[in-house]
Formats: sequence, C-alpha cells, structure tokens
Amino acid sequence: MDKQLTQTISLEVNELIYDHMRELHGYLNFPILQDIQTPEPIISLFGKLAEICNETADNVSTDRYLEAQRCLSEIRTFLGVFNQQIDSTFEGTKVGQLLVAGTQWCDQVEKSHPYSMDDVWDIIAPAIPDHIVQLSYNTFEAQWWSPIPMMDIEILQRTEGITILTAPMEPKHLPGGLSVQFTLSLVVGGED
Repeated sequence: MDKQLTQTISLEVNELIYDHMRELHGYLNFPILQDIQTPEPIISLFGKLAEICNETADNVSTDRYLEAQRCLSEIRTFLGVFNQQIDSTFEGTKVGQLLVAGTQWCDQVEKSHPYSMDDVWDIIAPAIPDHIVQLSYNTFEAQWWSPIPMMDIEILQRTEGITILTAPMEPKHLPGGLSVQFTLSLVVGGED
C-alpha cells in the first residue's frame, strides 16, 4: 500500500475510533483523547488486502484466497467493535472502498472456481447425508432425517478441507432430523 493510501486509511480509522469514543462519552465519564494512535495491526490488514486486490483472481493460490478472507473477517470484526455501519456513505471512504474491493475480489475468485454438487458429494464422502442444500457459493447444509447416522456427522467434522459452520441442529423444516452447515476449502489454481 502506498504512503498516501496508508495515511488516508490511518486518518479514517482514527476518525472512526474518535467518533465512537465521542458516542460512548455520553455514557461513560472518561476523557476523549484528540491524538489517537492508529492500531498498526489493522493498518497492516488493510495493506495486505490492498495488495491482494491488485492481483488477478484467475490463478490464485488457496492460501492467498484464505488470507484475503482472513483479512476481510478481521477488518469486519474491527469495524463491528466500533459499531460502524457498512452503508453507502461508509463505502465512499477509502476504508469502505477497500472492504468492497476485497469482497469483490473474493467473489471473483469463487465465481471462477465453482463447486459442482458432484464435487461436494465427492469431497464429503464417505459421509452420505440424505440431502445437501447449497446456501451460497461455498456454504452448504447437509441434512439427515431419522434415523441419523452420527458417524456421517463425525466424518464431516474430521474431513480435511471441510469447515463446520454450525453445530448439528434440528431444523424447523426437518422435525426429528439433523442438519450441519459447512464450507469447503477452496481448491484453485496455483500452489496450495
């Protein structure tokens, strides 16, 4: 990330922190500091995300994709701590623009490397749910109805390349059944 962009991001993050402190000041009695030190780890995340967004999404390694996802996740968590709304006004800032660019870059990688349902069934084998629903590009829900083979759930939890998003639960639309939401590690071109 160039020096000017780094300064702009730093100023915007400082402003975000300052605005949040002013908001809290009404509830808590503490002095509001004018000179806020920008947290270096968050600036580093923005720098890494900006660097990744400048790469082509066509032939990216899995590690690079996962690094982009991690940066986005940590940035969103940081923004959530300060109650920052992700709206059109925020997206007009450099911080917001980088967040949007990172999200679009990840979406582009995902669209250029889609999973077919046959791929999903092959990856989760030997687990055999009664049904699999694709909730989004890389989010799936495996569903079993009674009797539930608990070994299938154990297989999903232990299979490399599968990340479980929700604990096994009984969905409202499947009384007596069980569902598990999961994602697959993206296998794309380049080195893993």
